[in-house]
Amino acid sequence: MEISSLPGTAGAPCSRRQMLQLTGALALGLTDPELLPSSACLAAYVDQPGPLPALNRFPRMVQEYFVGQVRQAEQQGNALRAALRTKAEAEAYVRLVRDKIRRCFGPEPERTPLRARTTGVVERDAYRIEKILFESRPDFLVSANLY
Repeated sequence: MEISSLPGTAGAPCSRRQMLQLTGALALGLTDPELLPSSACLAAYVDQPGPLPALNRFPRMVQEYFVGQVRQAEQQGNALRAALRTKAEAEAYVRLVRDKIRRCFGPEPERTPLRARTTGVVERDAYRIEKILFESRPDFLVSANLY
């Protein structure tokens, strides 16, 4: 049986027997080309690297799809805003956008006590800075500076 197309070769034929003999000789440490059986077979594979296959044929396809989606949404939004003529239409548009945002983010979390405490004060000539810690969620501390 002929092994005619290994990756990166240009179809240099080599039989299984030749490949096994070559592998065995190399394993024994025989590196002299005259002592190696069928060294021409190996040379055919080594000397002809062949073209490399493309790894990423469509590198920006998904990105370009989403860029197109964003541009389409932006054009629709611009057209909708350009069509606003009255204050009532503008207020209705603002309500629509707020409702969309609420639907996207889901329900607001339950309100919890902030348990704010001042950890230090820095006095300046015209102002002061209060260093404050508070809990935005239970047991989740957030630091802030109040000027």
